[in-house]
Amino acid sequence: MSENAEPLKIGLLLGGGRIFQAMVALVGIRLLTTYFPDTQVGLYYLLTAHLAFINLVIFNPLGMFFSRHVVHWSKKNEFTEFLSFFCILFFGFSALSGIVSFLLLPYIYNDIDLNMYLFLTLFTVGIFVSVLYRNSLSSLNILLDRYSYVKYLFAAQLGT
Repeated sequence: MSENAEPLKIGLLLGGGRIFQAMVALVGIRLLTTYFPDTQVGLYYLLTAHLAFINLVIFNPLGMFFSRHVVHWSKKNEFTEFLSFFCILFFGFSALSGIVSFLLLPYIYNDIDLNMYLFLTLFTVGIFVSVLYRNSLSSLNILLDRYSYVKYLFAAQLGT
């Protein structure tokens, strides 16, 4: 009985975390569409789609490489060294993505009403934080710290 209890407990913990994450996202969408005008909601969706595209195209392969090697680096006590390297790499790519987006966005969305310098700052920070968040949570889950994984998942979801 105790052999089957631990996987069930972990499955319920992770499943509950995902259900909570989906519920908070639905409440967030409801609040966004209720309290913001249509133009601001549309701008939010455009920028979110742009951010998701950059994350998928540029950062997903780097994150997958990082996730594949977490256990190996952890066993060799090199995890923090590689984490530092990837943080610098991710920040460099975030800054580059922010600059390229800053230069191209007015041409892509010619009637966008946005302070572009504020956009550059927030976009660069947003990409870096989302990549760091995704890879940190992935590492926690891979290294079998399920409780911390769900706890930080809750905190991050409530923070967005």
